[in-house]
Amino acid sequence: MIEGPQLSSVASSSDEHRRINCLFIVPSLKRAGAESQLVDLVNRLDSERFSKTIVVLEDNLDQIDKVEKDSVEVVCIPKRSRIDFGQVRKIAKLIDNLAIDIIHATIQYSVLIAWLAMLRVRRRPKLVSAIHTTQNVGGKEEFFDRYVYRPLLRRCDHIIFVCTHQRAYWISRYPELSDNSSVIYNGIDPQLYRKEDFRQQGDRLLKSLNMPAERFVIASIAGFRREKGHAILIKAFSGLPVRAHLLLAGDGIMRKKMEELALELGIRDRVHFLGSVPDVRPILSVSDVMVLASTAVETFSMAMLEAMSMKVPVIASNIGGLCEAVEEGVTGYLVPPGNSGILLDAIRTCMGTSDLSVIQNRCREVVLERFTSDDMVSATEVCLLSMVGRK
Repeated sequence: MIEGPQLSSVASSSDEHRRINCLFIVPSLKRAGAESQLVDLVNRLDSERFSKTIVVLEDNLDQIDKVEKDSVEVVCIPKRSRIDFGQVRKIAKLIDNLAIDIIHATIQYSVLIAWLAMLRVRRRPKLVSAIHTTQNVGGKEEFFDRYVYRPLLRRCDHIIFVCTHQRAYWISRYPELSDNSSVIYNGIDPQLYRKEDFRQQGDRLLKSLNMPAERFVIASIAGFRREKGHAILIKAFSGLPVRAHLLLAGDGIMRKKMEELALELGIRDRVHFLGSVPDVRPILSVSDVMVLASTAVETFSMAMLEAMSMKVPVIASNIGGLCEAVEEGVTGYLVPPGNSGILLDAIRTCMGTSDLSVIQNRCREVVLERFTSDDMVSATEVCLLSMVGRK
């Protein structure tokens, strides 16, 4: 990893076969869906066709060890203020030094920083924006989308949405984004998410938690933020029989309140707060169902795809594009966001299913058919090549 723009200049060339110089800007490398998707994407892009550099705008580098160091350079330029123009200048210098052809900006804030940097460069790279949000948490985010990010997105060379419902939502609000946008689904490598490969680790986890032999395990993998709906999930869980146990992987500002809520409801012994977990696959390997109780922001969850690949049915709020993978009664169940009673009914339905194997097997089949890393990377390569007139 390099801290700042210290890379040597790369001479430009009109050679059709030279590598395309790509700069990927991301706010952080924290353990979250958009960040995980970006790391996997950049690792897998063809290194013979693309020169790949990631710029990280914050100090959080939790996923740095997942980056393929032999083919990807990581440059950490952390911001020191809300808008750090020193950071912008360093990124502009990097764009010129590396003769960047394409900037790929993940999440709206990265688009803002990319545009500010491009005002200071000698060359004009193409700008591709990858949007990972749908319905916002509140009015502040809506204000920034409408009055700050919307004008910038209109000027992007291309916008990538991660599912069709998300694209439809954005275009219904900002029709002008229709012509320069497309859908590229998030994807994962199913071979890295096979239940049988992690079952022993999962069994050890359950043993460490003193889990009973007769149990129904519910997993939820999400940071403890209000929009992730932990309170809704915990309230629904309180209505389940004692054989049900809830594994919560993640951390954040709402965790203490959720621990207090579980204690207040008398279920603290069955709600297991695991904290930030570097590898969630052992958890999924022993889970009977996964719940995504989000009330906002959720678009096309990587955690959802990971669970489905490991044959774990998903119960999810019907927001964003979750319905494009979670099919009612086939790969899981959809519930209205914010309704703990209907969520409880959906979990009870899963618990009462005599044989979940049909749903479990279909979950993995759907990932294999539609949501693999190979598909995601191939579609992204076509998009990036088209930006510079390549095929």
